[in-house]
Amino acid sequence: MWLSAVSGNRITWCVTGPLLTCNKSEQNFMVSQYGPEEVDKACQLIEDLETPFGGKLGDLIAETPRENITKILVEEKHYKTWYHGRTVLIGEACHKFVSFAGQGAEQAILDAVCLANLFSKIQSPYPLEAIVEAFEAYQETRLPLIKICMQSAGQTAKALNDQGLASDMKRRILFNLPLWMRVMSVDKTQVRPQLEFLPFVPDRGSRSIRTASLKSV
Repeated sequence: MWLSAVSGNRITWCVTGPLLTCNKSEQNFMVSQYGPEEVDKACQLIEDLETPFGGKLGDLIAETPRENITKILVEEKHYKTWYHGRTVLIGEACHKFVSFAGQGAEQAILDAVCLANLFSKIQSPYPLEAIVEAFEAYQETRLPLIKICMQSAGQTAKALNDQGLASDMKRRILFNLPLWMRVMSVDKTQVRPQLEFLPFVPDRGSRSIRTASLKSV
């Protein structure tokens, strides 16, 4: 359960976890799974959850306009095919992250930077063969980091959402790790590629961040 205060003396709320997970017979995408009836069913499942500041979630649900409550399916996967012909996918069109590590938008931007660098090497009249080679290099370059970030996001989601005494103890340890350990844990996902056709921005940070290597086309 996530609660956050916003302007206008209001609270936003979000509930995630296995309580709202579809069973196998419901996993096929259906519009009916996201309609008003399903929202009502989901609210009934969570209305008895206690909130950190007292009371139950049902109290918040009762004060929330129904049109502001939505149910979404959170997926975590990457697809085998990212391109076809002159069409290419970026962001969550080709790799989906659970929403606990801020990776969705970040990786979409990195996809765009990678493609821009590869496209900048293609000469007019932009033959299909060169474009396909660029797409192949794009997927080959990006996929390893996507897999690492996906694993990290999944571990973060599990750490934040698992219930029970053991999970509570793990969270206490995780949230109180010394800075050097937290930095080390995210180093493997930190990369700062730059647009190769523009002057490079100098690294002014206190720590160096590796620059992603890109294949030439």
